[in-house]
Amino acid sequence: MITVKRDSVFEFTEKKSVFIGQVFYAKTIEEAMEKVQSVREAHPEATHVCWAYSVCGGSQRRASDDGEPQGTAGMPILHVLDTNGVADVVCTVTRYFGGILLGAGGLVRAYSKGAAGAIEEAGKTDVIEYKTIAVTYGYDLHSSIERLFRLEGLEPLDREFSDMVTLYVEMPAEKYPQISRTIQEQWYGRTEITEISSEIRRRT
Repeated sequence: MITVKRDSVFEFTEKKSVFIGQVFYAKTIEEAMEKVQSVREAHPEATHVCWAYSVCGGSQRRASDDGEPQGTAGMPILHVLDTNGVADVVCTVTRYFGGILLGAGGLVRAYSKGAAGAIEEAGKTDVIEYKTIAVTYGYDLHSSIERLFRLEGLEPLDREFSDMVTLYVEMPAEKYPQISRTIQEQWYGRTEITEISSEIRRRT
């Protein structure tokens, strides 16, 4: 699944109306609506805050024209999300009316531009599973095991030193089988690997 890499803002002016497109990563309806509310609070004087979301892996979708003529704002924003192939995202386009009417076609183009610009600014990434593991071993292996993770581009989350050393490391789940196999092959019977947690989120 593809989503946005970062939150973003894209602003432009169309016939004296200011449009501000924003996109946010949101996995649930609740998270999406919290983002919409935060935009409303940041722009209390705005004429409209129109929005659309595609969350829960794209299974939950909704759009709002927020007072603009029906079908001229929310659905065009949602269409841009679909065209870009992104999910687990909410997009708002805030409008400060400049006194000149844009007409239905002009509104569709403006709200689409606001959404597309915000997504372009945000960039895209995929959503993957991350695992956190604990590796326990004797002090004599510490430098070697730390070196293994550094070579894989992984920085430990934490280290515990008692009778043994325990290293906590987070990694993309796709890397786990190979790293686990390498540790077991090189230090068979001298290490213990435990899976602590698993989480689906954006690739970092």
